[in-house]
Amino acid sequence: MNVFKLGVAAIVIAFISCSKDGDVDENIDLNAAIVFTVDGKTRTISAKDLEKDIPYFEDSPIIYAFRKKLAKNEKPEFDVAFAFDDKENLGDLPKTYDLTEDPYLIWKTSLNFFDYERKVEKDMRKRLVFDKGTITVYELNENKIRFDFDGEVNELNNLEGRSKVSGSVNVTY
Repeated sequence: MNVFKLGVAAIVIAFISCSKDGDVDENIDLNAAIVFTVDGKTRTISAKDLEKDIPYFEDSPIIYAFRKKLAKNEKPEFDVAFAFDDKENLGDLPKTYDLTEDPYLIWKTSLNFFDYERKVEKDMRKRLVFDKGTITVYELNENKIRFDFDGEVNELNNLEGRSKVSGSVNVTY
């Protein structure tokens, strides 16, 4: 009988342990300017810590680059780069671009990341290209960009090095 009770207790403990999110940090601000989740790990950049390149709205495509301002001796975690070349549909926002259904949309909305913490053989494979999933653009003008993404990335020059990715960008200039 004691063995039975011990077995039931072990199953209950295992069930409770597995039902908790293993890699969730309660200190993560999901309302940060940049939220980036890859391989189950979420990282953020707050608006005050954000270093952003000023986009030229007249250019085609409009190119955005975001990274964290680094303190002395601090190492970067990730960068985000987004190129938007669908200016004729800016009046139709919000708009969802589904790269899974239409891979050619990558020419209208191109999203990639550089994950400095990624463990790979070659540094160029730290560049992650968003090629499957959705990008929903809510606002895009000279003063603000706001979009969400959810899908998959592949490592540059390694289509088998795939990862789930999600997050958001909400930046005011």
